[in-house]
Amino acid sequence: MKYGLYLFTLCALSAFLLSGHYGFKSYAKARQLKAASETMAVRARLMKRQVGELEQKARILKRVNDFVGAAQDQRLTPEHWSAYDVEIHDALAYQELSRIVEQCVHNKDIYFRPISFHVTVDPQNKESSAHKFEDIEPVPALADAQQGQSADVSLALKGTFLVRH
Repeated sequence: MKYGLYLFTLCALSAFLLSGHYGFKSYAKARQLKAASETMAVRARLMKRQVGELEQKARILKRVNDFVGAAQDQRLTPEHWSAYDVEIHDALAYQELSRIVEQCVHNKDIYFRPISFHVTVDPQNKESSAHKFEDIEPVPALADAQQGQSADVSLALKGTFLVRH
């Protein structure tokens, strides 16, 4: 009976140690699988985000290609336009200034791309301070405007005229 008790204790201890060993192995495997599962979930979210970004880039690229195609159909590409650089530093009458500003208006065949535009009113000219820009009538020809008129303003204009062929 004494040996039976030792034998039973030895069997119980062996069963406890074996169950602890296999339990620890199962726990370690479960942790490994959980970490792998979390890694896969992060990768899946990243891939979904990348797919969304790629779809968005594809939509943007399609819209850009549609725009470029429409621009080519309407001859809005650079090879259909000529560029003329303009740089004016001059003292002018109000009527001349008005005519120059009117020429800078865009339409389907002419586009003005300004770089700088600066107008200074001449403080020495007492007559010019009485004028208002709203009261100015456009002058039909620049040559007519230059005949005998005093300089009211100083104009510094720099830009590029784009003209369609």
